Amino acid sequence: MENLQEVKIKIVPFKKQGDWNSFLFDMPNFHYLQTKEWGKLKREKGWEPLKFLIEDANGKTIGAMQVLKKRTILGKNILYCPKGPSIKDSFASNPHFWESFKKEIKKVSDDNNAFLVKIEPQTPAREALSETDFIKTRSIQMTDCTIINDLTMSEEELFGKIKKNARHDIRLAEKNNTTTKEDNSQEGIKKFLELYYETGKRIGLFLRDEKYMSETIQIFADRGMAKIFLAERKGEALSGAVIFILGGKAWYVYGGSTRNNEGVSPSCLLQFEIIKYLKKIGVTRYDLGGVPCEKDTIGQKNMAGLSVFKSRFGGDYTEFAGSFDIPTKKFYYKVWLKTERFVKKYFKFFKKDLFY
Repeated sequence: MENLQEVKIKIVPFKKQGDWNSFLFDMPNFHYLQTKEWGKLKREKGWEPLKFLIEDANGKTIGAMQVLKKRTILGKNILYCPKGPSIKDSFASNPHFWESFKKEIKKVSDDNNAFLVKIEPQTPAREALSETDFIKTRSIQMTDCTIINDLTMSEEELFGKIKKNARHDIRLAEKNNTTTKEDNSQEGIKKFLELYYETGKRIGLFLRDEKYMSETIQIFADRGMAKIFLAERKGEALSGAVIFILGGKAWYVYGGSTRNNEGVSPSCLLQFEIIKYLKKIGVTRYDLGGVPCEKDTIGQKNMAGLSVFKSRFGGDYTEFAGSFDIPTKKFYYKVWLKTERFVKKYFKFFKKDLFY
């Protein structure tokens, strides 16, 4: 690691020529929630996307961050950086970088009349962040942990890493004439959402409305960044998955299935066919989209089935540094801590939506 005892950085508005995503994809551990497409989607939900580059003392880009700004009932704004910032590893693992980041992000906060900056850096460098006075919080985006599949090995090796019972389910589904296909049409999205909402109802999840979900999938699909995969038998969709693919990486973003599967689980077959497809097109890393952290007993209880399913495909459990609050106006932050849960409840029960 570089010896960076005194790290001087600047956070500057993104004004360079070129596409934002190109700069983002050059960063390690970037996330689709940092793309310009996600910013466009959140703008329609009342968030203003702001894009910044992080530069070292020589003006070299070492990080990128898309920050979402929203006005609160306190009359001041929140700045939220979902699954970001994305920082080059040698800096992300240096606690002195984060001290400089705190000073610079306060300037950004002040310029935008904000009292709080929320960050979720996708770096495993937990020790570096633990040396700061950032306030550790629960993740807004479900969890700080995930399972990541390395797709650089051969197809035979990938199949061999899948757990024995999952390999049995794959063969059984094939034997029972279960087929899989990619279908990015409006009809494909409709079939998937039927499975998605059936699953949400079955396990008691609060899900955003169909208009929001359809627009989310469509925005990324129109740009070739999202694919809808379905497993069918006798013309009936039994399982579905939405995969985001960008910058050589892929994420399992949404999934759904029906219980009307005649005792044959199609989901394992669908995931293995997705893995083969991703490998074929050159994807090297497949993120299964979040599992409960091992220390999170509440998450383990509520999401045990999801965790078990995602662990069947031989990926590596990965825990990122976490989610942090950086209060920039302490009085307003203290008030927000007492009011935030009521704001969330208002959005959930009266607007049938989520605040973040």
